[in-house]
Amino acid sequence: MISVAARERATLFAIALFPVLAFVALRLFGYMKFARLGAIALAAVAAAAVVFLRPRWGLYALVFYIYSGAGLFLPIQLAAPLISIVLAAVLLDWVRGQVPGLPGAYFWVSVGLFVLAALNSTVVARDMAASLRDIGTFLKVLLVVVLAVHLIRTPDQLRALCYVVFAGAVGTVALGVLAIAIGLEGAGENQIYGVQIMRFTGAHVDPNKAAAYMCSALPLGIFAVRHCHSRLTRIAFILAVVVLVVGIFATLSRSVFPSVAVVLLGVILYEIRSRRSFVVLVAILALGVVLAPRY
Repeated sequence: MISVAARERATLFAIALFPVLAFVALRLFGYMKFARLGAIALAAVAAAAVVFLRPRWGLYALVFYIYSGAGLFLPIQLAAPLISIVLAAVLLDWVRGQVPGLPGAYFWVSVGLFVLAALNSTVVARDMAASLRDIGTFLKVLLVVVLAVHLIRTPDQLRALCYVVFAGAVGTVALGVLAIAIGLEGAGENQIYGVQIMRFTGAHVDPNKAAAYMCSALPLGIFAVRHCHSRLTRIAFILAVVVLVVGIFATLSRSVFPSVAVVLLGVILYEIRSRRSFVVLVAILALGVVLAPRY
């Protein structure tokens, strides 16, 4: 009789040999293109299963995808599938009796103010198609806010979300530089009409949009510099903040400068109580400004 150990070795050998035999057979009969499609489908199903079982991870991936503009380099847009899978997982939790994590008056008042500000610029429009498109975008933003408020429950989870936002904003600078380096058409740079000046766009194509994303992530990077414990990590965050400041100025977006001023003023007023932090912050911002384009 064959021993259990011999059977196990034979089974493991067969499992290890199967991919090789499958590859040879597919290559021999000319079905490699179907194998590639099958591998892509398998990877997509596996990723969807992970997002469905861990919707908070899916939210992190969605936020990074939006802030980084990584869709510029992908053949398909992943935002809608990610939102759909995360929403399906959350709805299933609600059907099972989990209480939606939506706080009281604080949350709804802030959402109400955001609704008034957004609808003021989307409803009153000369182009009805543009108005409807913007309202659809606004509804998707509200949906992401509801998912974030429901899934982010602890300070550690909120801190992780902040780091993901900041990483996405720094990532769009890196992807924009990569797009320029490889000569990707319509990406990385945007020319001002009638003036021979190139504006940095990151991976968002629109320089004003890129500047808004980077500006909103700037205070989160400064927060990371202050609250990280490792010296090496702090240096990495400092360099990332400098990169972000350079990227913001390189967009030459006039609309973002008031926002940057408000963000920096608020941070400086908060940090002025700590002389050391204040000096470090001013040095980081000064370095970013010095490295920014002269225009």
